[in-house]
Amino acid sequence: MSMIDQEVFSELKAHMQNSFPMLLEIYLRDAEKYMNCIEHNMAAGDWGEIIIAAHSFRSASGSLGIIELSDKAGKIEFDSIAFKDKNDQNFEKIRADFNAMKNLFAAVEGDLRAELD
Repeated sequence: MSMIDQEVFSELKAHMQNSFPMLLEIYLRDAEKYMNCIEHNMAAGDWGEIIIAAHSFRSASGSLGIIELSDKAGKIEFDSIAFKDKNDQNFEKIRADFNAMKNLFAAVEGDLRAELD
């Protein structure tokens, strides 16, 4: 769990106690939903939906202490705002950040699922 801030993660786990596994299950389900939404809406050009999904993913990941993933989702969120408002960002850069975010999630997903066992 090297990508997860253990202090944040452990503190949340202690606070949530028996509800923590349910929180992880919701996070894992929603993470897939957010990534699918971002990917679908990049193809459709719906930047508003991308911004909402990236914001939600950023917040949820940060709450669990998955800082690198939270930062990448935040980058997609803010770059998408700039792209939508001023069309001054490179779409391929946002797509590359999305692919990096998917890879980061894949790297941490197993560790999170192991917490459910």
